[in-house]
Amino acid sequence: MVDPRSLARHLRQCREGNRPPKVEAAEAKLWFLALQELIRRGALEEATFAAPYLSSAFPGSIFLERLSVLLAHMPGAIDDPAFTAFVDRDYAQVQIVPRAGATTLLVAFCGRHGSLGLPIPIAHRWFSGLGTHVVYLRDPTGSLYADGLPELANDRAGSIRALQAIAGRLGATQLACYGNSNGGFAALLYGLEMDATAVLATNAVTIFPTDFVVSRLGRHVGGQQRDDLSLVRSYAAAARRPRVHLVYGADNAGDAASAASLAAIDGVTTEAVAGCDGHDAHVALIERGRFAPLLREFAARLDGPDP
Repeated sequence: MVDPRSLARHLRQCREGNRPPKVEAAEAKLWFLALQELIRRGALEEATFAAPYLSSAFPGSIFLERLSVLLAHMPGAIDDPAFTAFVDRDYAQVQIVPRAGATTLLVAFCGRHGSLGLPIPIAHRWFSGLGTHVVYLRDPTGSLYADGLPELANDRAGSIRALQAIAGRLGATQLACYGNSNGGFAALLYGLEMDATAVLATNAVTIFPTDFVVSRLGRHVGGQQRDDLSLVRSYAAAARRPRVHLVYGADNAGDAASAASLAAIDGVTTEAVAGCDGHDAHVALIERGRFAPLLREFAARLDGPDP
């Protein structure tokens, strides 16, 4: 029987034997799922080997092409066995990855599909260059982390205390936040309330339709968002706020409006990615070689004023 797991095994064997996969064995969707299986299990070198063969064999598959691009530009593994041993657990709400000698905890908020706009194992390779501890968060309720994360606490205040306690146990003296899409909203929200040093958000959604707020967050108390979720109001009123950088596609009207809503606040910078109309500005940056400098600039924000 041909299924993603058997195809993933075939791809492993092909890499070991340095031979091309038998692409005629299955359709593009199954190969895509097989690549995802390799990535999920941390077999990134095997996935990197196989992706170009598969994307070439199925030129009409946007998903295979996207994975091929992400894998081709992924940084190499660092020499830190404990950090690189991380394997993403499906649907896990909280995953803590210590980094030897680190003094910062990066809190990474996944979006509604449980990823960071790219698979967590690939994001983990990128984050390795920051030299921080990392905690990966997924919100199974799809509620923007607004009322906390069940595995941490039964409300947001309790979840924030739990994250601060995790930082304390790791020996981290400061917090930073990263998020994509809906996770970008959570990174901004928690970053302010946790007194984080810096926030980097890609394609952050900060403006939500009223029906989303009513159906997903339980109540509507004026405007388009609950009062406790108004980022503009909260950031403008804060005596202390993180240094924030927002990245978005210049031609994506929704993401541009979300970034503009915060752009005038002191300490917030924005970056419009030219020629990008999708909800995937980070992928465009990866393709253009801009993502690594972006992360370096983010790391610099942890040490002092914006570069």
